[in-house]
Amino acid sequence: MWWNLSAIPREYQPKKDDSDRSQLIAQLMCLEEMLVCELSLGYLYYDEIKHRVEVPVTPADKERVSNIFEEMRHYYQKRHTPKVKTGPHCRSCSLSGICLPEMMSKRTVSSYIESRLEE
Repeated sequence: MWWNLSAIPREYQPKKDDSDRSQLIAQLMCLEEMLVCELSLGYLYYDEIKHRVEVPVTPADKERVSNIFEEMRHYYQKRHTPKVKTGPHCRSCSLSGICLPEMMSKRTVSSYIESRLEE
C-alpha cells in the first residue's frame, strides 16, 4: 500500500532544551493510547540548527514519564500547585505569563522599600 499506518511523533523546538525529550516521549505515549499501538521512535527538530534528531524511546523512558504523570496527578488531586523553579529558562517559556516567575523571587521587604524610594 502507498500509505503507512505507523505513527512517529515529531516535536519542533526553537532550540535544544533538557525537557524536549520528555515532551516528545509524552506525545509518543499519548499516540500509543489513541492508536492502540506500540511506538519506540520519535524525532526532535531544532529550528536553531535546522536539524532533525532521531530519538529512540525505551520502556525505561516511558516509565520515567509515567512517574512524572503520576506526580502531576497527585498534585492535582491534592489541589496543590508546586512552587515554580525559576531560572534563565523562564524568559523563553510560553507559560511565563501564567505562572509569573518574577513573583517568586525571594526579595526582602527592605529591598522592596528601598527600590520604591529610589523611584
